[in-house]
Amino acid sequence: MKHLTNFINEGIDLSYTSFFGEKVTHNEALQSNIRDSILNIIMNENRISEKSFSEIDNQINNIKETFTTEMYSEAFKMYEEGKRINYIGEILYDKYFKIHK
Repeated sequence: MKHLTNFINEGIDLSYTSFFGEKVTHNEALQSNIRDSILNIIMNENRISEKSFSEIDNQINNIKETFTTEMYSEAFKMYEEGKRINYIGEILYDKYFKIHK
């Protein structure tokens, strides 16, 4: 299974050109995808409706403010090891964002 996992992540360049012609680097795209994954988890866990635009904006800002260089480094390392983006999001959510009761 390790060979398949390595095949999936090796050489995949997540960079792209946006609709407006702006170049988005691989690292920027990976960061964005991981933040989106964490946002989806937070929305599901807190039952935030997709129609609650202000609450979603608050959560997006919270995620951006909370993310540190250390978290990004941890995420990049996991991605290079072949971990899926949603799995990385789950790990980071559990470690840094989850409110432990």
